[in-house]
Amino acid sequence: MLSKRFPYAIYYKLEENEIRVYRILDCRQNPIKIKKALKSSFTL
Repeated sequence: MLSKRFPYAIYYKLEENEIRVYRILDCRQNPIKIKKALKSSFTL
């Protein structure tokens, strides 16, 4: 989900009775840095 008001992307997953937030990323960062952050979040 992209924030409408701020330059952030929120990566989350809806599960039965909870929402798991994996990462909140600043979209103004270097795309390579964002890609590395996402890889580390989803390999936990």
